[in-house]
Amino acid sequence: MPRWDQLRLVLALGRHKTIRAAARALSVNHATVSRRLAEAEHSFNTRLFEQTAKGYIPTPAGIEAMRSAEQMEAIYLSPTKRI
Repeated sequence: MPRWDQLRLVLALGRHKTIRAAARALSVNHATVSRRLAEAEHSFNTRLFEQTAKGYIPTPAGIEAMRSAEQMEAIYLSPTKRI
């Protein structure tokens, strides 16, 4: 089962397209993002992104992980959330 920190990283990288921009968004070092991406891909047992000249592009599995993360984020940020 994916952890929130992994999904959060996937979401940041998908939104920002580069390791450095995702790192800034997450307030961590770019090396941390690279390492955590490798850990997430190992955990998911699949590639989540393809690195291109235009940045990191999510694979179909990456898109699905981003959707899950967006749903979790929406629930967390909802003003009517229940704890």
